[in-house]
Amino acid sequence: MENTNKREDDIALLRKAQEGDKRALETLYKQLFPFVTRYLSMRGLSDMDIEDLALEVFSKFFMNLHRLEISRVKNVHAYLLALARNTMVNMIHKHRHEMRKCIPSISEDVLVEAEEDSELVELLMHAIKSLPDKERMILLLRYYEDLSYKEVAEKLSISEDSVRKQLARTRQRLRQVIEKKDVHKEQ
Repeated sequence: MENTNKREDDIALLRKAQEGDKRALETLYKQLFPFVTRYLSMRGLSDMDIEDLALEVFSKFFMNLHRLEISRVKNVHAYLLALARNTMVNMIHKHRHEMRKCIPSISEDVLVEAEEDSELVELLMHAIKSLPDKERMILLLRYYEDLSYKEVAEKLSISEDSVRKQLARTRQRLRQVIEKKDVHKEQ
């Protein structure tokens, strides 16, 4: 019963916001922003990506509020989760080339599969997030910042050889994540 009342309250706030009530809009944001960020945080994203995506979700939500057919929205939370998921998938598509650079020895087929298989993308993102800080930093500097091995080594005050070895280990770990996913898929 309480969930039904909450849903009805959310829909009522949504209607008011659509009619231009700024307080209703603010209330929706304050109530639902933590919900969306919690959902995104369970997807293995970095804190910065979570914040960026949550802001993008609410930006889209509020910018398109005037077009929203409220009668079709049964649950505002579920609606926002779908919007968050779609926004996250779009971000992943935008960063496809970064994934390619990050895992250079993985075949094109696997990357296409990863793009189409959000579970694999989430697994990879979670695997990257769960790397030890130093390995994640080396990975990010090398592939996202596009620094040379020498530049990464200088920035982190370690040897070039250490950078190469740690990147090789990290790529192997990420390959294993993909291989485990493939094994589970076949079973």
